[in-house]
Amino acid sequence: MKVGMLTSSYPRFEGDIAGTFVRSLAENIAALGHEVHVLAPYDPVVKEPHGSVEVHRFRYFVGKRWYLIGYAKSLEKDVSLRKVVYLLLPFYTVAAFRELCRLQRLFALDVIHAHWVVPSGPVAALASKRTHTPLVISLHGSDVFMLERNVLANWAARWAFAHANQVTACSADLLERAQRRGLSSRKARLIPYGVAHDHFREDPDSRYALREQLGIASDAPVVLALGRLVYKKGFEYLVRAMPELIKRFSNVRVIIAGEGPLREDLLRLAQELGVQDHLVLVRGVPWTDTPRYLNLCDVFVVPSVHDHKGNVDGLPNVLLEAMSCGKPVVATRVAGIPEVIVDQQNGLLVEEKDPHQLALAIAELLASPALAQQYGKACRAKVEEHLTWRLIAQRMVGVYEQAIAAHR
Repeated sequence: MKVGMLTSSYPRFEGDIAGTFVRSLAENIAALGHEVHVLAPYDPVVKEPHGSVEVHRFRYFVGKRWYLIGYAKSLEKDVSLRKVVYLLLPFYTVAAFRELCRLQRLFALDVIHAHWVVPSGPVAALASKRTHTPLVISLHGSDVFMLERNVLANWAARWAFAHANQVTACSADLLERAQRRGLSSRKARLIPYGVAHDHFREDPDSRYALREQLGIASDAPVVLALGRLVYKKGFEYLVRAMPELIKRFSNVRVIIAGEGPLREDLLRLAQELGVQDHLVLVRGVPWTDTPRYLNLCDVFVVPSVHDHKGNVDGLPNVLLEAMSCGKPVVATRVAGIPEVIVDQQNGLLVEEKDPHQLALAIAELLASPALAQQYGKACRAKVEEHLTWRLIAQRMVGVYEQAIAAHR
């Protein structure tokens, strides 16, 4: 089978965290014996990483400063579309459409797979109609948020849904929200993300060197959260949980690792609460280095929330990566998280935006290493049984086959 993937984000260099899950899916589909071509927008920092799929980059404007679609650059703090993006979208759409049609002519694609219903869905639907190629669309989170908040995005997504043969999402929550916006339940398929379980694995020896590098004592309990510093990640509530946590564990260290516009806000909040000496803010961690940080911690926390505009994660990739490293997890009961973390089976779930619950759950695991180890082993087992990228790739190939049959 020949697969053409259209995506607005794809790793631009080795260690880049943008669209890593798209790359993992593409490479694992290729490993099953299929030919995969990825079409992604150009970005000035591209130094194409080595991989097993062919990546095609398209340019849609002139001047390096105007490449603002994809790679987490389109949204302002993940809550609103940057105004300049409206001006760039027509150029993006035309360029992507022309290049996707060109790939079809060159490689005779059997199926087109669009990641994110906006902006990729309508472009892929146009190319699908033009070239008579089956179409699969995958929802990832921010795209569904945009079609709920933006009239133009809503119209474009409805049109794309109508022309797609199959639509997948990483969580049931996303599918349900998309169905309220015109997606037929007949086309809807739940396909969670996978995880590179050979790359993300338990490695206790790696924690000591990193502790020394970060200036963390060998006996200090470590709590880790990792992700972009935007509202929907809920890191504010982890910081607000720290005073209560410090009362129980006076030498605890909370690491929040990631890049984003809320870094100064988090630092200011920590100072207001008097917990700045217990907080370690680490700038962006390359994807290749993420396992070291995951193995460093005693408890991994995913405090995701619905932000003030209603945006929420679909299924945080880093949650699956922590599970694969055998880490006990404390997470909020939102979006796709309860589909992989079952409360008191492989982690603890709390209500969103509740620092008190968050502190109690973290303290429970820090106080009981045996329970933490039990949950960590259960997380790793779940990954190996259901969430490896090979298994997810096999399921996605099944969706392609359904799309081709429906198209015929």
